[in-house]
Amino acid sequence: MTALEHLHQSGLVEIFQTSTLPVEFQNWPLGKEKAAGYAVLGGSTTACLTPGNLDSLLGTPSHISLFLQIHNIAFGGIDTHHRINDLRDALHIDQANQNHTDFFVTNEKQLLAANASLRSIGVEVSICDADDCLSAILESFKRDYGTSQPSDLTEILADSGPIFLGSNSCGGTEFVDNISGESLLGFVRTDNGAALCATLRTSEGHLGLSIIPGVPLRFHVPALRIYGETGPSPFLVGNETCRSFSIVDQNEQAVMAARMLRNGRLMFYQLKLRNQLGEVVVALDRGELSVRDATIRPIA
Repeated sequence: MTALEHLHQSGLVEIFQTSTLPVEFQNWPLGKEKAAGYAVLGGSTTACLTPGNLDSLLGTPSHISLFLQIHNIAFGGIDTHHRINDLRDALHIDQANQNHTDFFVTNEKQLLAANASLRSIGVEVSICDADDCLSAILESFKRDYGTSQPSDLTEILADSGPIFLGSNSCGGTEFVDNISGESLLGFVRTDNGAALCATLRTSEGHLGLSIIPGVPLRFHVPALRIYGETGPSPFLVGNETCRSFSIVDQNEQAVMAARMLRNGRLMFYQLKLRNQLGEVVVALDRGELSVRDATIRPIA
């Protein structure tokens, strides 16, 4: 077991596989067995590159697709001589980026060389080899928690709440707009886990979506839509439990995105909560949470 896999097994990081990986591993039993323990990330569309195969599947993306741009930069564009493996590599990067992962681990030289250029077009995932990924993770742990020792980090995790907003953990919590008193986001404990309450508004301040536990989602305007992976889960969104979901605007930009992790925590990694004036008062981008003109208070 590698150091990264040990961190994954400990619940300190999560390793995912893209929906393209099973196609590449279909004739490699050892690879399939190893990847079986990783949750699958899909994208905003399906792709069929070879007869009889779906090379990418729909998921719960929270970022626009940059598939063609990624391929153009990393491999020189698509023409009659393009390689299937290159297209799949571009799908890997695109799905990782659409799901706001932090790192994409590879030894593919063309992808590693393209990392800086891909960042210039909005690809936020860092493309690196396993050693560089591990070093960056341990540095992050040291900076945020004062230690990079797995045993110490496991104790910190055990004392953390069931919900993570980036690097901040909480339990029953509510975000309230200071001007109107409107509840923008809340987590309510249930017998099986937690339920989401939310009032999502557009950039014009119009009511876009109401999320009430046990009630079907109510969309008030067509500007917002949701991607969801429903199924058995301790997390309730509306009247359905789900393992991951993302809510995006008409430009495919994230308004809210979260997923269940294998350690049992619910991780929010994108938030953009607006008041009745359309101003962003709570924002979360990966690990960084900012609150302006809103109050955070506990819910019993």
